[in-house]
Amino acid sequence: MTGLGDLPGDIFYSHGFEVSGDGSTVVGISRTGDVGDHPFRWVGGVMHDVFDDFPKGAFPPFANCISDDGSTIVGFEFRWRMGEVEFIDPPDGAQFAMPLQISDDGSVIVGHARFDSSRTEAFRWEDGGYQLLSDLPGGALDSRATDVSGDGSIVVGVAGTASGMRPFIWDDQHGMRNL
Repeated sequence: MTGLGDLPGDIFYSHGFEVSGDGSTVVGISRTGDVGDHPFRWVGGVMHDVFDDFPKGAFPPFANCISDDGSTIVGFEFRWRMGEVEFIDPPDGAQFAMPLQISDDGSVIVGHARFDSSRTEAFRWEDGGYQLLSDLPGGALDSRATDVSGDGSIVVGVAGTASGMRPFIWDDQHGMRNL
């Protein structure tokens, strides 16, 4: 086991969320002395503060997804690609969008958007646009995308039905289907 270390300041704290396909890069959060938790990228035994690449005044979110090759990081409403930060607003009407996984090359993001206390909907994001994935028949609108294929074309997750949460698979041709 290799310790990741932490970013300078405050108390010693770091939490890794995901590892690149070859195991060389880890993303997560580490506590700093200024505003709390910062997203980090750990590579080559060194922890780098991803927040250093954000515009001044931006809120430091966490990083919880990494592409297979380690070049792309996704966190709460942002995507980082080799030092360039892109902010990703939630879909229209949503309170927030939570990314849970990305495709191998980092071009497709999946997760869920929270609209209100009774509506959470799975999404697929690509090229700056959201595609809401709906729900399975019979339940309140409550779905979450938890993984995506390497090429971004197939999404899996869980969705509400009259008999509770069930696993689903989604693709563009067939839509959401109960597994």
